[in-house]
Amino acid sequence: MEGFADLDLSWWGWFLSPDGRVYGVFGGRDHVSDTTRISTRALMASMLRVLVHHYDPRRAQWDIDGPAPDLGGDANRRGSSPVTKAGFAMRTKACESKAAFVAIR
Repeated sequence: MEGFADLDLSWWGWFLSPDGRVYGVFGGRDHVSDTTRISTRALMASMLRVLVHHYDPRRAQWDIDGPAPDLGGDANRRGSSPVTKAGFAMRTKACESKAAFVAIR
């Protein structure tokens, strides 16, 4: 997803084609705040532009959507990444510690 990664965002949403190509990204912030870029009106306008692009019969000729991702192989299931597993382990340990604290009180 090179070219789309800007971590100085308060919220963002991805517009994807049915085959996983990136149509666009919505969200962001500027020097004023995030409210200047994130609004219901702006989201609706972005969604309309994506739908117009998606249903345009000339879209295949433009070839601007980028390559489709490889969708083969196993899906990354919730909880299967190392980061998620570490988070679950920390949460479990914290809950156990809290239960022990409550039992001692």
